[in-house]
Amino acid sequence: MKTRKREKHPFGIIAIIFLQIFYMLVNIIEVVNLYRLHLPDLNQLLTESRFLVADMSLLFSLFGIFIVYGLWRMKRWAWALLMIQIGITLLILLYSYYNGEPHYLKMALNVAMALYLNQRDIRQRFEDKVAETV
Repeated sequence: MKTRKREKHPFGIIAIIFLQIFYMLVNIIEVVNLYRLHLPDLNQLLTESRFLVADMSLLFSLFGIFIVYGLWRMKRWAWALLMIQIGITLLILLYSYYNGEPHYLKMALNVAMALYLNQRDIRQRFEDKVAETV
């Protein structure tokens, strides 16, 4: 019988997982409050930027469940999806910044996550998982 040695997750990955879960909860609460306070009609949903950003945040939150699972399992696809999500999030945050609503902490955290995930040893941990399954 083959026993698998349980590999310890790097602290940074655990921190990113908790950050993702925290982002999901905050985004869901913000979207629920926005819709509860301002019941939009279809025209507002499609034209007002606050509702478009809220809808994208909600979509990212639901999509984040799969990313968190994949990060915990150290899957390469989760690393790639998280990098894509970080890039799109930074674009949205830059859009908010240029519209006069800067979110400096969110920007800094997303840049820090991207830099951490692109470190050679972290990338190799995700790549090693692909090699083990083949």
